[in-house]
Amino acid sequence: MEPSLIPIPVDNSITGISGVAYMKDLGSHIRIVVNHHHLFEYKKEDRISKVASIVTLLKTGAAKQIEIAQAFDINRDTSRRYLHNVEKYGLAGLFMTKTGPQGPHKITPKVHRFIVEKLHINQGVAAILRAVKEEYDIELSRKSIERIRVSLSEGSSAKVTTEPMELAFEDTEESVEEAHGEPLLAKDAISSDETLEAGAAEQAPAGVFLLWPFLHLLGFKDIVNSVFSPLRARLFFVRETLLTIILLAFLRCRSVEDYKTLEKRRLGLFWEGSRGMDLRTLRRKLSLLSFEKKALSLLTRLAKRYQEIGLVQCGVLYFDGHFIPYYGERNLHKGFFTQRRLAVAGQNQFFLNDTNGRPIFFWLKPADKTLLKVIPSICEQIKELTGQETFTIVFDRGGFSSKLFYTLENNTEVKFITYLRGCKERVAPSAFNRYSIEYRRRKEQAELAELGYIGMSPQHYRLVVRKKGEKQTFILTNDFERTVPQIATLMFNRWSQENFFKYMVREYHLDSLMSYLTEESSEVIMVTNPARGENRRMKKELEKKLGQLEHFLAEKFTVSRKRAQSERMAQKTQKAQQRAAEIKECIKRLNTQYRQMPKKIPASQLGDNRAREIFYQEKKMLVDSLKLLAYNAEEWLLDILAREYNDSRDFRRVLLLIMKQPGTIQRIDDRIIIQLHSLHNPRYQRAAEYLCEEINQMKIPAPSGKGTMFFEVKETL
Repeated sequence: MEPSLIPIPVDNSITGISGVAYMKDLGSHIRIVVNHHHLFEYKKEDRISKVASIVTLLKTGAAKQIEIAQAFDINRDTSRRYLHNVEKYGLAGLFMTKTGPQGPHKITPKVHRFIVEKLHINQGVAAILRAVKEEYDIELSRKSIERIRVSLSEGSSAKVTTEPMELAFEDTEESVEEAHGEPLLAKDAISSDETLEAGAAEQAPAGVFLLWPFLHLLGFKDIVNSVFSPLRARLFFVRETLLTIILLAFLRCRSVEDYKTLEKRRLGLFWEGSRGMDLRTLRRKLSLLSFEKKALSLLTRLAKRYQEIGLVQCGVLYFDGHFIPYYGERNLHKGFFTQRRLAVAGQNQFFLNDTNGRPIFFWLKPADKTLLKVIPSICEQIKELTGQETFTIVFDRGGFSSKLFYTLENNTEVKFITYLRGCKERVAPSAFNRYSIEYRRRKEQAELAELGYIGMSPQHYRLVVRKKGEKQTFILTNDFERTVPQIATLMFNRWSQENFFKYMVREYHLDSLMSYLTEESSEVIMVTNPARGENRRMKKELEKKLGQLEHFLAEKFTVSRKRAQSERMAQKTQKAQQRAAEIKECIKRLNTQYRQMPKKIPASQLGDNRAREIFYQEKKMLVDSLKLLAYNAEEWLLDILAREYNDSRDFRRVLLLIMKQPGTIQRIDDRIIIQLHSLHNPRYQRAAEYLCEEINQMKIPAPSGKGTMFFEVKETL
């Protein structure tokens, strides 16, 4: 059974198209369903019916062009052309094919025979391209030559005998079987002059190879194999796709679209491949992985693996939320955005970190799910995630609630530490003593005092106060075992999580939404009952009138004691008394109605039929899981580097400088040697050499599993 915090039943035969439409694979047929009604059902080879279903979805507005392109695996321009043909020519437009030349205009039969002859003598792709340019004055791409060579291997008429380094394919990543039933081998899909041959040095971003020791320690290959289904492809499979996303995160790309700015010919060396995938392939494979809905399983497996290798400690956990704003036109839930001090649309991302600020897990929730609402359910999931029945959770003032404290202590047996909210009292300076509190990499002196216990019915809690200048900070906890400095240390160490948020937003672009696809929220939208406000308004008006009548009656009774009232005045006074009695009765009825009215009612009762939307979260969960992996890899390398270079002011920047350092990579016998270029600063040079020596002692296997990796830094001249 796959580990999952929230078990979600998944039908692998269903492919989502939009929020109201989906596609179901029936084996030989495809069924298109819109709003739970069958729109089309056609055979897979029936192209005309497929085009008709695409045009119908576009014309009715059931799906957008980008959604059609992802679901049917076509280009957006193709779906636009289908719609244009039908609108211009009617039904005849369904039978129209692509305009322009239908056959090859560069690779004529004569040029094709010339290329085949060169392939027969085992000539490299670059040499073939030069020969075609000299002979026919035609410029071809590498893909053109590769397609011809692949077609030769499919027909088994001519095999190119090359000896490239084999790609490290996974056991579950099977290649596509062609029409003749023969699998396409890895070496048949790679150009001989693009692979790393024995003894040949290739220029590459050598520093990124320092991520491999952490991936090996983590067991990344086994995790990927156990979580994801294989992607059928020739070159790039699940592992290569996920490794590309990790590289994008490490190279600080804001989104997947920034991949177009990178040099892809050298990125493939990261997994001993011939080259990196192109942007369209990355988009398509990322969408395929998101449709599998395995991001939660991947995140869970990674979180448990962090604990197994000792990277994170789960005795004390920090829990806080990060708000991601959205400024589009979708009808999303709204939440309070502290930077603007406004309620804006968006979503909340709640993180679980250890005492060193290292991330363990995260949850994506709609913006209306605040910290106070999610803590009880999250604590139960933390028990399943960590396997611990008791632990200490630290959170800020957003989770302050006496009801929550009672629930944590009695129902979940969880110890908590948080700030006391709303305290205006001052503690005398004589009550404080000086203590030494120690954070991850620094120590400081603090003035602390313990006030004993305070009563918050029905339980009693401990109160610790810190004085810093004129400011006094109150800490509330139900932990009676830890000392005063330990309580203060754990509470103020919460800033390690805040620093994590700041770093991830700045460096890893945590606020990136990844996808603007939304789905209808299954939750009933509850809004404040307007009848309660109207009830209070009416009561306030009646109380104002009652006050005026009572003032009038008080004056008349005062006058009547001095002299007798006239008959007319007596009648007026009697009517005022009757009216005052009626108003009091009305106020009493309004109070009774107010107590019986619900505070929240469904928004549909007010005529608001617009359903709230939530983002399709699978793609963001998948990408953010890999961003956290890259961050933890940095932390792991930082622990090693700090033994030699322990200047906390810039040792993270020094590590990033080393990991972005260019260099050469070559295979010699059973070793892959990664040589980094020398660094300009002697201290940085010694730190890089120390890091390489420590990693070399681990004897990390190469990505292909053949041989080991050896790191070194080029000596300064």
